[in-house]
Amino acid sequence: MLLYLKRSEVDARLEVNNNKYFLKSGSKIRVKNQPNFERQRKNWYEKWQEIVKNKVNSEGLLSEDVEVSSITEATTMVLGGNSPDNKIWKTDKGIPYVFTLNSDVTLDSEHDQEKYLIELLKDIDSLVDIESESEFNIFETLSIVRAEIRHSNVLAWLLNPNETHGLNSYFLKKFIQSVYVDNEEIYKHLNYEEVFLWEYPDVYVYRENMSIDILIVDESKQFVLVIENKIDSSEHNDQLVKYRQFIDNKYSNYRKMYVFLTKKGEESSDSKIWGSYSYEKILLDGLLEDCIKKTNNKVKDFLIDYHLILRRDIVGDERLEKMCRQIYNKHKKALDLIYEYKPDIVMEITSYLKEKINNIRGIEKNHSVKMITRFTDNKLREINKMYEGLSKNWVTDGSVILYELKIVYDQKNDEYKLNLSTVVGPTIDNSRDEIINFYINDGHKVHAKGDKWTTLKTVGILSSKSNHEIESIKEKIDNELEKIIKNHINDINNIFKDFKRKSSS
Repeated sequence: MLLYLKRSEVDARLEVNNNKYFLKSGSKIRVKNQPNFERQRKNWYEKWQEIVKNKVNSEGLLSEDVEVSSITEATTMVLGGNSPDNKIWKTDKGIPYVFTLNSDVTLDSEHDQEKYLIELLKDIDSLVDIESESEFNIFETLSIVRAEIRHSNVLAWLLNPNETHGLNSYFLKKFIQSVYVDNEEIYKHLNYEEVFLWEYPDVYVYRENMSIDILIVDESKQFVLVIENKIDSSEHNDQLVKYRQFIDNKYSNYRKMYVFLTKKGEESSDSKIWGSYSYEKILLDGLLEDCIKKTNNKVKDFLIDYHLILRRDIVGDERLEKMCRQIYNKHKKALDLIYEYKPDIVMEITSYLKEKINNIRGIEKNHSVKMITRFTDNKLREINKMYEGLSKNWVTDGSVILYELKIVYDQKNDEYKLNLSTVVGPTIDNSRDEIINFYINDGHKVHAKGDKWTTLKTVGILSSKSNHEIESIKEKIDNELEKIIKNHINDINNIFKDFKRKSSS
């Protein structure tokens, strides 16, 4: 899903895909000095500085996709400072993203969850065609399916007769011919016979020369091919006119072919000079399929993967999209549940935490999700009874205050962190404020306060690089978990030992 944020000085796009967030190349972000970052967001401020320094051009536009950890971080990166309002991200239909989010299926009863899965199993044959589209693909593995700069690299490689693909000038000739036929009126200054008979043994292929995506020069024929590549980004600030002026000055006597390459062949702002061409046309004209037939071994496998992601993820496969929508709409809750509990390192850690908690006297597991393991003790159960019926869409038993073991992925340092917190959840009125204010009035500083969830106290348990073996992480949990939990619970119990609800007295 693509989201949009447009405000004074900013015009950004955010791709949301499988709980991953990518600020898209070409997004305009705010680059003011001295942005307003909260003190606890020092790492975000450093990341924002790094992005502004290395990934933003003179016009304030991202030169490549940037992965962020959450929609909140995306907002902060775009605005150059804090903004708690994530409703400013909207879909292409103008609907705030937060309104499109679904309720937590793990709040449903175990009986209902089992029913969703049984219904999916009855219809399991419907997944066979989709599974055939889900085999290993190098572009997905490297998370570069929609990375514009990576597509430019692949195209430049294919268009270069001297590269390692072994195709010589085959793809370059086919590409030029296909573009020419699509835009014959624009390229009437080129001789038809020459275009179809030329060979290109001595061309030079340049990437990002004066910010031009792909520049191909044949000095012997005095011919220049200029390609501006757009996947999800759009034009900005007369860039095509600037590129044309640069090329016209440097290669004044050369014949030129300006190509504006997009997913579907959209026209450029300089459409009398720049011919429109599309990734869709690359597929329709069989350019890649013809190359696949002419190659073998590693190059062939690479091109098959590239052809697949163009068809499925860039241009779009309507048959596959329709099939996925139908299956998801029919079995939405079952598929959401499967995704929530898919096996990975986080799921393994969570399962181990639940197992360890079962062995700690005096505490009891509560409603948990993949990244968060919740539990309670006698004191918190006593407080929660005071607020019976007031909890709002948080956990299944209606608790208002709980302990949480939360796994957080730190993208900057590529490590997982496990923290223990005491959290106050949302209520149907303002009664939760009594708990928070009691904690503050006892002389303690709240770790993080929000309208729905407020974290009173947090302690770190461990941090571990993402490539660490799960057994080493379990060993750290064995050594630290029980001691830290007991100390944390003692602190909270001492603070709330005399707590009583004012409104219930």
